[in-house]
Amino acid sequence: MRVFQGRVVTPGTVTANAVVTTQGFNTLASLQMALQFGDKEVKCSDQNNSEIHGKSMLNKALCLPQTIGSTTGGLVLYCACALEKNPACMLFSNHIDSLAAAGAVLAEVWVDKVTMPVIDSLGDEEFSASMGRYLDAACSAVLIHENKTIKDIVKCLEDYKARAEYMQLLEEFKQSMPEEYQELIDDDLTALEELNEYRDVKVGNKKTGEVEVSGTSSSKIAGILL
Repeated sequence: MRVFQGRVVTPGTVTANAVVTTQGFNTLASLQMALQFGDKEVKCSDQNNSEIHGKSMLNKALCLPQTIGSTTGGLVLYCACALEKNPACMLFSNHIDSLAAAGAVLAEVWVDKVTMPVIDSLGDEEFSASMGRYLDAACSAVLIHENKTIKDIVKCLEDYKARAEYMQLLEEFKQSMPEEYQELIDDDLTALEELNEYRDVKVGNKKTGEVEVSGTSSSKIAGILL
C-alpha cells in the first residue's frame, strides 16, 4: 500500500473511497446542485471538470490539487459541511489555497456535527513544494485585509519592505486565531521569510557579524510572476 505524507490543516481520521481530479476544483460550480437544488448524492455539477462531473462526492475522499473559481469558495465549503453535504475528507496534492483553508477551518470551528479532515502538500511536484507555497503564503498575508488586489500580492512577493509589513500584520492576526490553527500561519510566515535575501552589516569596511534583509530571492518566485 502506498503511503502519502502531508500537512494536517484540520484533524481527523476517516476511511473512504476516493474521487480524484487532477485539475482545479471549482468549489461553487461543483457543489451548486447539491446546495441550491437539493441533490442528495452531492454529485459534482461542474460540467467543465470531465474527470468527476456527475460523480458523488458525499462521504468520499476528495483528492485535488487546489480549489479554483469564485471567491465564495470558502463559504460554499463551510455551508456544505453545515448541511452535511461535504466530502469525507479533502486531500490536496499542492499547498492548500487560502479560500479552501478558510472554509475548512470555519467548518472545523463552527460545525459541531461534522468532521472533515483536510491534508495538503501530498504531491511531489516542484511548484507545489516551493513556488505554490510562496504564492499561497503571500495570498494569506494580503487577503486578510480589505480592498486588496493581485497587485498587492505581487508586491508582497517582490518588495521585501512591503513583505515585512504584511508579515508583521499577519503575526498580529495570528494572535486572534485558535491556538491549533496558529501553526498554519507560522508556516506562511516562514515561507515569506524564506524569500528574503540578506547581506552583512558593516561599519566602514568591517563586518559586525550581523545581517540585514537586502532584497528578494527572485529565483524563488520566477515561476509565479511569468
